Amino acid sequence: MDIQQQKSLKILLIGDSCEDVYIYGRCNRLSPEAPIPIFEKDREEIRQGMSANVCQNLVNLGCEVTHITNNNSIKKTRIVDERFGQHIVRIDEIEGEDRLHIDYLKSCNKIIDTEFDAVVISDYDKGFLRNEDTFEILSFIKNTWKKSSIFVDTKKEDLSCFGDYVIFKINNKEFNSVKTFPEKYECVVTLGKSGAEWNGKIYPALKTEVYDVCGAGDTFLSALAWKYSENNNNLDDAINFANICAAITVKKLGAYAVTIEDIKTSGIENAKK
Repeated sequence: MDIQQQKSLKILLIGDSCEDVYIYGRCNRLSPEAPIPIFEKDREEIRQGMSANVCQNLVNLGCEVTHITNNNSIKKTRIVDERFGQHIVRIDEIEGEDRLHIDYLKSCNKIIDTEFDAVVISDYDKGFLRNEDTFEILSFIKNTWKKSSIFVDTKKEDLSCFGDYVIFKINNKEFNSVKTFPEKYECVVTLGKSGAEWNGKIYPALKTEVYDVCGAGDTFLSALAWKYSENNNNLDDAINFANICAAITVKKLGAYAVTIEDIKTSGIENAKK
């Protein structure tokens, strides 16, 4: 598989972002106060998550990204036993609310005047892209950037709010929860260790050691959009490439943004041939 860097793609990315906090340590004994483990903290890492992780993946693949995201604070703190790579608990914090309005997009002349190769929506359904605003926002995007492919990863159950001519990337659990689809769309369903499915075809996942699936969906989405846009809109090849990138990121602890160098040195692309 040829993963040589081609032209620098211009991507418009819209979605919720958060701060991912990883507290690493170990559990060696149980508490005398309750039947719970005592966690001894060793170190802490802070990374950018959700659509910010998508952004970093796209940047690492050589894209020029215009990122529209929330200003309110969203934090996910994960307590991890480092010996086994096991998450013990996750603590979510959301401070205040933020909401994308159509007027903001219409007022950004610099954005409107840019020719984007693709638009990527990373919608974690935290309130930034609300159902009642989504159809109007997507209609504006389609009318403004008529030649841009649109990729959507969402946790919404009503996908009709995104309208027609969208390529959805959702996991199997989200797919089974969808109540309404638009009339004309493509849908790539990720199946975890089983790979992905599109148009009735299964694309097997690459066999690899799995340490952490956190952020794998972000990597898959980014790789899918990048490969599709730089390879003549070939969704079949894009899914295979996204599987390769996801196989690399699950070998890392915490959300990890794959690089071109990762792919070149992994040997995975050769095993795929």
